[in-house]
Amino acid sequence: MASFNELPDAVAERLRKIDYASHLALLAEVFEDRSEIMVAEARYVIDEHDSAACEFAIAVADNWQACGIGRALLTRLEREAAASGIRRMLADTLYDNRAMRGLAASSGYAVSANPEDARLVKLEKQLSASTARPKLRQLAA
Repeated sequence: MASFNELPDAVAERLRKIDYASHLALLAEVFEDRSEIMVAEARYVIDEHDSAACEFAIAVADNWQACGIGRALLTRLEREAAASGIRRMLADTLYDNRAMRGLAASSGYAVSANPEDARLVKLEKQLSASTARPKLRQLAA
């Protein structure tokens, strides 16, 4: 929750290291004039001390907010996390971020005060195996 004039190399490297086991990123893109434009991103990183928990983040470009992209990415992120054995998703968001608080609450997240920083609220949701992405059924020959 910091702003940068230029992204530090260490942060860029950390964001680039997506291994699809402990760190997953999903992107939403549109295609305009033969160019791909990223309009949203959602990711989770498994907690180093608790492999059944992960911290997640979602970002949607201003012009693409309130279109359902954040909800779609969050739903997919939850399914992927549950399928990987993650049972708890956590995040902090700014108290002023009404859109994220609303999305989280309507998606079943507990929204509570952050005792360490009054500017933040904690988001937490317990996942179950039923949240996981559906398994493909084998077709009988």
